[in-house]
Amino acid sequence: MYLMSGEADTNIITWGLWSLEAVLGFSIYRRQTNGDFAKYAEELVAAIGCCTITVLLVTRATLADADLLGPVEWVDGISALLFVIVFVIYRRSLKYDDVWPATVAFQFVIIFSAIPLVRSTFEHPSNEPLWPWVLWTIGFALQCLCVLMRQEGTKGYRALFTPFNYLFWHGLIAGIVYFNATP
Repeated sequence: MYLMSGEADTNIITWGLWSLEAVLGFSIYRRQTNGDFAKYAEELVAAIGCCTITVLLVTRATLADADLLGPVEWVDGISALLFVIVFVIYRRSLKYDDVWPATVAFQFVIIFSAIPLVRSTFEHPSNEPLWPWVLWTIGFALQCLCVLMRQEGTKGYRALFTPFNYLFWHGLIAGIVYFNATP
């Protein structure tokens, strides 16, 4: 909504990294759930959404002759490094047909990527729209429920790590916005 109206003031580098991370997370999670579409559908939607927003941001910045790189912060560098580390772990884990090490490593990418957003949302809660965060939270809650209901073919709790981690962070942002934003 804010992006399409030209009101969004966001970092293209951060969104680009989130897109790469979402695609990698989708790839890892798809293998983690043994290709069970019902379990990984939310990951697919998240990856497509991140990539779409990144393309729209780059297009908008290009049309406005804006600096595409913008301010690159230290957190972006660490996120990029974590992405590379998880990608290497993922590629190696494919040899053993067990992406569990990549799944565990990816949780750190999610956590590290969320912390700056949580901080900035606490500082300026009215900068974030509530409803996308509520919808993402509901989506990840449904994904957790689906994983709980479809335990066959997975190693129990392992398939819950990624959606629960996403559920926590998206729910936290939604809660911060809901309870702290001025109407």
